[in-house]
This record gives sequence, structure tokens and C-alpha cells, in this order.
Amino acid sequence: MTHSALYKFLQVTFTVTCALSLVGTMHHANAAEERVDDAADGLTSEEIFEVYKARDLGMNLYAEKKYDEAFPQLMIAATHGLKKAQAQVGVMHLHGLGNVKKDTRFAFGWIGVAAEGRSEREIEKYFKDLWKQIPKEHKASYETVVDRFIEIYGTDATNVDCVHVNAPGSQIRQLQCMLTNSDGRAVSDALRDAARDAEIGGGIGGIGGTPTGGPSGP
Repeated sequence: MTHSALYKFLQVTFTVTCALSLVGTMHHANAAEERVDDAADGLTSEEIFEVYKARDLGMNLYAEKKYDEAFPQLMIAATHGLKKAQAQVGVMHLHGLGNVKKDTRFAFGWIGVAAEGRSEREIEKYFKDLWKQIPKEHKASYETVVDRFIEIYGTDATNVDCVHVNAPGSQIRQLQCMLTNSDGRAVSDALRDAARDAEIGGGIGGIGGTPTGGPSGP
């Protein structure tokens, strides 16, 4: 999906729930923290490829509106720090797609961590637009949630290396996030790299393209 399409996708009607309880969110984050300790220690290259595969599978399932199947795959990518998967999980919580719990706390946590550090401009703007809608008296509580998600799933916590690169054959900048292995080396997605090279060279395009209906890519 193009940047403008991603922005249109993320631009949805949103009403903030004023009553906020942090207990459920912190329990969710603490439980997830135990599951992603391996990310902080560094993954093997094989494990990294599995995360990339889960991301792509999740995006494709989401495009087919198979939300219940897409969610666990996207969560694998999101908990390992891949920005667009994090934003997608946040949107799913925002709308309660499939059997996903509709909860603005989780939505803000995931979209907030997706907007943290070096991220997509559209994701950053979307998060800022949502933030403006929070009543002043609840901003501190939501900020606590976002900070906790960044602590667990942010780029520093997950050892993710994000850079902006030119889209194939254009000057449009796109975000590329790569997981690092146990040696601290960023491991790229070989399939997407091959697709990008082919598109630049005028060969077969669309191999690494974004499915309609959700953000894709690292």
C-alpha cells in the first residue's frame, strides 16, 4: 500500500473512551514481556526469517479479512518491533476486528510504539491526531500505557534497526525495519530485497508489494 493509501486506511472515526483502567493493560504488557525476552537477547537468522514470514502472512490474511487468523501472525511481528505490524495491531484493537478485543488502551499502546523513533510519517501523524482527542485529564494515563509499550516493544528493546530508503524507481522515502541477530547484525528480508532489486532493474515487480487492506513491510 502506498503512503497515501496507508494514511487513508488509518484515518478512521475514533471516539476516545474517557474511563481508563491501567490494570488490564499493564498485565497484558507484563505477560507479553516474558514472551519476547528472546528479542532483546538477539534472534538467530532463522528465527528472524520466521518473524518476517509471520508478518507477511498476517498482512495477507488481513487483506482477505481473515482477522482471527491474521491477528496472531501480526502479533509475532509486532512484539518483535516491526513498525507497520504494530500499527496494524493497534488498528485492530481500535475497531475490535474479528475476535480482537476492542480497547483504546491497547490501540494507543501499539500505535504509540509504532510511531516511536524512526517511523512512517503517516503513522506518526495518525498517532498525533488521535492524541489530540484525548481529554486533558486522561493524557497522563494514556502516556503511561504508551511508555510501557515502548519500554517492551520499542526499537531499543527489540533490537530493531529502522532506516528510510527510496522506493523502487522513485525518490519516495519508505521505512525499512530489520531485526538484528545475536551478533547484533541487521538481517534483511531476502525476498523483499530481491523484489526491490528486480523492480529497480525493470524486472518482475510486485513480489514484495503491499496487499490491499493493511500496511505491509517491516
